Amino acid sequence: MSVQVMEILKRYSPAVEPVSIDESFADITGIHERYDDIEDLIGLIKKDIRDATGLTASVGVAPNRFVAKMASSFNKPDGLTIIPPDRVRQFLWGMPVEHLWGVGPKSAQALRRIGVNTIGDLAKTPESKIKAMFGIMGTALHKMANGDDGDEVRESYLESNTKSMGHEHTFARDTNDSKIILGLLLYLSDRVSRRLRQHKCVGRTVTLKVRRSDFQRVTRAISLSRYIDNEQQIFHCARKLLLDNRFLDHPIRLIGVGVSNLQKKTPENPEQNLIEYDPLDKKIRVDKVLDCLRDKHGEESIFFAGEQIF
Repeated sequence: MSVQVMEILKRYSPAVEPVSIDESFADITGIHERYDDIEDLIGLIKKDIRDATGLTASVGVAPNRFVAKMASSFNKPDGLTIIPPDRVRQFLWGMPVEHLWGVGPKSAQALRRIGVNTIGDLAKTPESKIKAMFGIMGTALHKMANGDDGDEVRESYLESNTKSMGHEHTFARDTNDSKIILGLLLYLSDRVSRRLRQHKCVGRTVTLKVRRSDFQRVTRAISLSRYIDNEQQIFHCARKLLLDNRFLDHPIRLIGVGVSNLQKKTPENPEQNLIEYDPLDKKIRVDKVLDCLRDKHGEESIFFAGEQIF
C-alpha cells in the first residue's frame, strides 16, 4: 500500500522522503504555484490516494519537515493543516514539550525539572543550557523548538520494483488550448526527465495519459529503440501521441506523461546509448547544469521558456 502512495506523491513532487510505512515528506516548493492554491494541490493528492487505495490522508503543510510533521497530527484522519512561516512559533510554543520531535518521557521529565514545560519554554531557554543536558541533540531540539529545521527533504525512495516514473496535472477547468497543453507537456516531460536523472535511470517507453471532460481516461504509448532520459526526447514523443490521437479535439481535464521499461544507466549505455555521433551531447551538458541549479535553488528556480505559457 505504501508503494502506491509513494508513487502518487512522486507524480506531484520530485523529492519524496519516506519516514515510515504510512508517513512521508514531499517538497512542494514552487510546485503549488501551478495550481489555484495549496488547498487545491493537496486536495488532488488526497483524492488520488483515496481513489487508488481507499485510504484517507492527514496532511500538514509548513515551511519545513518538522513543522509539517507536527501539523499533520491535527485534524486526523482526513485533515489538512497549513502553517504559514509567520505562524510557526504561535503554532508550536503552546504545546507540551513532549510533543517535540525527539523528546521522550525521560527527556521531558528532565526538562520539567528545570522549568521547561512547553515547546515555547524550551525555545526561550539558552541553547547552551539545553546542549549541556543533551549534547549535540540539545542543539537540534533548541532549533526545532524555534521552528528551525535546516534539513531539506531527502529523496531516498526508489523501490527496486519501480517500473515507471511519471507526472500528471489536473486542470482547474477543462481545456483544449494547444498552447497551454503543449506548455504543460513540456513541463511534465521536464519533471519526468529530472526524476529519471536523479535516480540514474533511463527508459524506453513514453506514455501519455489523458482524462477527458467526460472523465473517460485514455492512454497511448510509444516504445523506442534506445533508452532515454532527456526532456526534449520525452516531450517529442508525448507531443506526437497528443497530436496523432487528436486529443486536442475535445477539452481535457487531466494530462500525464510517464516513462517505463526502465533500467539503471550503466557504463554499457552511457548517455542513452548514442555511440559515435551524439547530437544530444550539448543538451546533456545543459541538463547537468539545470540539475545543479535545481539541487541548489529548488525545482522551480529555472525552467524552459515554453513552460511559461502554462
